[in-house]
Amino acid sequence: MARRSAVLLGIITAVCGAAVPAAAAPTYARNEPATAVAMPSTVYLEATYTGYIRDVKAGTLVRRKPVVVTRRCSGVVVNPDGYAVTTSVCVQPSRDVLLVNALYRLGRTLVQENGLAADELDAFVGKLKDSSAFTGERRGTKPSFTLLGQLGTATSGATAAPATPATITKALPAADGNAALVKLRRTGVPAIEIDTAADLRTGTPLVVLGYGLGETTGGSTTYTVRTRAVEIIGRTGTNRIGVDGQIGPDSRGGPVVDATGRLVAVLDTDTSAEGEPIRDLITIANINRVLDQGDVDSRLSEVDRGYRTALSAYFAGRYSQAVRRFDDVLKQAPGHSAAQAYRQRAEERLRLDGDAKENSAEWLLYLLSAAGGALIIGGTSLAQRLLRDRARPAGVTETGDASRGGDEWRQPPQRFTPPEPSPGNRPAPPYTRPSPDNDATVVLSLDDTVVLPLDTTVILPRVETAPEAGRSARKTESPSWAPGERLAGHVDWRGHHDGP
Repeated sequence: MARRSAVLLGIITAVCGAAVPAAAAPTYARNEPATAVAMPSTVYLEATYTGYIRDVKAGTLVRRKPVVVTRRCSGVVVNPDGYAVTTSVCVQPSRDVLLVNALYRLGRTLVQENGLAADELDAFVGKLKDSSAFTGERRGTKPSFTLLGQLGTATSGATAAPATPATITKALPAADGNAALVKLRRTGVPAIEIDTAADLRTGTPLVVLGYGLGETTGGSTTYTVRTRAVEIIGRTGTNRIGVDGQIGPDSRGGPVVDATGRLVAVLDTDTSAEGEPIRDLITIANINRVLDQGDVDSRLSEVDRGYRTALSAYFAGRYSQAVRRFDDVLKQAPGHSAAQAYRQRAEERLRLDGDAKENSAEWLLYLLSAAGGALIIGGTSLAQRLLRDRARPAGVTETGDASRGGDEWRQPPQRFTPPEPSPGNRPAPPYTRPSPDNDATVVLSLDDTVVLPLDTTVILPRVETAPEAGRSARKTESPSWAPGERLAGHVDWRGHHDGP
């Protein structure tokens, strides 16, 4: 019976399991939870210097037209009031770096004007860099400077909205941290959380983000945020911690985050390697130094926390909850483009897949139904067994015979004792079972044909013996009752006692 219940339970579970819809298992791109958190805080920075190249001794202009130097890099917002961290070399380079940039810019212009051969560009820069200066309109003044920041997809050269003016608040020297703090002229900017206990041991997996060249259409060039999974490789030739991959030159200053999207470093140039890849890290220690000098604390806004809560619901497959949470974020920050995008994704996932939470409840309902059905079947079988036990005569046990496919009634072997003879009646001779050596053939009537368990000893009624044809019959003492009569006190094959 236990086997029957197990089989029935297995069938019910299999049927219910086949009928249950699969729970909404959220799928997304690798490292998407980290990039979804960090990407809204990644900022495109464009620093523009406009000046003139002069001969240092004579003070005369090498070229009368102004030279415009544009430096592009990435940054990351650490405070919702618009404070972002980047590299000092990007937004506040040294005079020597700025002069070399200006000379290359002038040389490329001359190449375009056919005033200089392309293969002479490096020699042109090398010839002028020791005798020239990059100045403002008047001798001894600095070139004019503008710094603009953009979130999301950025357009190079944009000076109006969505580009936002920015100023440099503090900057550590390149040889002493190379971290700079800039202030965007806007508030309510998505900020990132800093991981003050970041693990930067060799082999630690991280994600880097930064701007890279996008499309060029109609004379304008766009830049978009790129991401890449990397690992810590130890110290590079600059004796700074580095990673094993890069995005491109304009990613310098971009965030380096852990699996939860918390900031652990910003990207910088490895000047010791060929091609100067952007794979060195400016660690949290230097980031905190520049924040302290600027008297700025890193923090999240209520919108930032709400956005993270909505993302948690989305990546857990609770799409209906995510939609509501993103709606709450958009009520406070209607222009939050990342919240808009993920709300749309959550709504689409909800329509296609349903909620993982709701599907889990359906799973539970189906499993409870299956368990309930098994309990009903088990209870019914148990009740039937108890009723059979109560109806079974004493001394009779129940056993299962797997080879016969079910339970059989079993009776232990019993010895027949003839009843005491009553006065006036002739005593009945005892019944003798034919021995294996007896030549008698047992003849049964058709209605007395039965199927018996192999291990059950029985006594059959109405037994007649007949000699085998062609052989001399042995004399066998036959019973005194007539065929068809029942012997008093006989125990039939079912195990029922028919006493006098």
